[in-house]
Amino acid sequence: MSLQLADLMECFEGMIPATMTTASAEGIPNISNVSKVDYVDPTHVAVSRQFFRKSMKNLAENPQAVVLVTEPSTNKNFKLHLRLSRTETDGPIFEQMRNRIDAIASLTGMEGVFKLEAAYVFRVESVEEVAGALADGA
Repeated sequence: MSLQLADLMECFEGMIPATMTTASAEGIPNISNVSKVDYVDPTHVAVSRQFFRKSMKNLAENPQAVVLVTEPSTNKNFKLHLRLSRTETDGPIFEQMRNRIDAIASLTGMEGVFKLEAAYVFRVESVEEVAGALADGA
């Protein structure tokens, strides 16, 4: 059975930060923590952009990324293989994400620091469950 984004809705609630890996045109990787990954539709997710200077450069050179999300109730990890579709700085996807980032900032005392600059909208090329320390109960 192939995993679908709809199977991972709990991962997009924002309980556990995600990790995004990008690579330069030369293949040099960069790993960043991501505050929020949102479900957009059955084939797209949006990733919050707050502090991603290196990731921004990498995505301009190479529009692929891998995002690791975790399901809070089971601690299962899932790897999303992504291709950048567009960057949004306004509109419904951006506004919904901004409201959630503002709430996270308020809860963590990071108002004014934690500010959404853009929402990267990615096409999901594949989804896979991966074994890891959290999933194994370690």
